[in-house]
Amino acid sequence: MEHPVLVAILILLVIGLVLEALWFISTLQSIAGGAPFIPLSRQRAREAWAAASLQPNEIIYELGCGDARHLIYACRQYLVTGVGIDISWWPLLWAWLRVSLGGMKKRVRLVWGNIHRINLSGADVVYVYLGQKLTDALRDKFRRELKAGSRIISAQFPLTDWRPVQTIGDVHHPIYIYLI
Repeated sequence: MEHPVLVAILILLVIGLVLEALWFISTLQSIAGGAPFIPLSRQRAREAWAAASLQPNEIIYELGCGDARHLIYACRQYLVTGVGIDISWWPLLWAWLRVSLGGMKKRVRLVWGNIHRINLSGADVVYVYLGQKLTDALRDKFRRELKAGSRIISAQFPLTDWRPVQTIGDVHHPIYIYLI
């Protein structure tokens, strides 16, 4: 090896390209699933959790949790247990790192999977920030699986034909709270 620095640079470039390709594939997977990874702002997420009146030891599910930043916050702030589900493994990798490094393994469980195949019967609160089509596709699932008294928080997109018990935020950035 005459040029170890060039070899090292080449190896780093290849690793970077592989990581970029993996990110791209994961992004396509999210889009195909109906909701690309676009996090809600910290302020709006905190307003949503506050409006849900979370109580200690409740169980919250975030469908399409991405990197789970808001789920982790809610679990830490309100002493609830959280389950984050996402179809895209790349943001879930970051979520796993956040959970592990943040000492939240006992309060946050992450699931790589399709939200349509996850049983929600254990949830006290379900939080979604998905596209309109995917949000509406979950209506029957919510009716079937959620127990009476469960709350649904839907950021940006309402559940069509459902009447929220509360709407917070402005007309351009609404958060809808529903009660089962």
